[in-house]
Amino acid sequence: MADKRYQISGVLCVVFLLMTGIAQAAGLQDAIREAMNHLDTGDADGALAQLQELQVEHPLSSELRFALGYAWAVQAQRLAQSGDAEKQKSAVAEALAFFDGLLYDPQKNIAQEAAFNRATLLAQEAMRLDPAADFKAAVAALQRAVAAFEEAAKRYPDSSKIYRNLEHLRLKLKELLKQQPDEEQQEEEKPEKEEQPPILSRFGQASTDIPGARAEMTDNTVQLITPEAKEGES
Repeated sequence: MADKRYQISGVLCVVFLLMTGIAQAAGLQDAIREAMNHLDTGDADGALAQLQELQVEHPLSSELRFALGYAWAVQAQRLAQSGDAEKQKSAVAEALAFFDGLLYDPQKNIAQEAAFNRATLLAQEAMRLDPAADFKAAVAALQRAVAAFEEAAKRYPDSSKIYRNLEHLRLKLKELLKQQPDEEQQEEEKPEKEEQPPILSRFGQASTDIPGARAEMTDNTVQLITPEAKEGES
């Protein structure tokens, strides 16, 4: 169970929207709607399969690429609930790739929704992390999400939902930073290093060829002991 001191409270308001108000061939738009209906029944795999088939014939459709980003984001949420970390990470990457590719789309409303959904997905992923397990990683992920919303807010200053989520995340980041463990606590949480046995010489002994001298090994250090000089010798 995560340490309650490090848990982020509150729920991020998120909305994923499928753009359907753009002039588009009726056949393609209907096909996109049909594919997205699979998501209502929890069948993200079915939605993705149909959308990917459509993409073969319509690779440049902004609406279709947005729908694919949305479907991958929903798939990522489903996989997060099932605990399949590797596939979930891959789904997040797919969704972000589609949203990234639409950030400068000539259709402004699609570009705006892509920016919002990209930042929202980053925020969701940040809030899945357990700060008690890795405080620095949790902070870095939340900072990345805040930066994404800040960039979106600069481009779309009239978007209330972007600013609403931005303020929410700034508050969560501030709360999280207040929970930063002190250095003493971090030192206590570090695993103790096992004491390493002394390194032995190759043969466990030492010798010398100097006449009358001998070599002694103490604590893995070889010391050369020479015979004392006779009195009167210079």
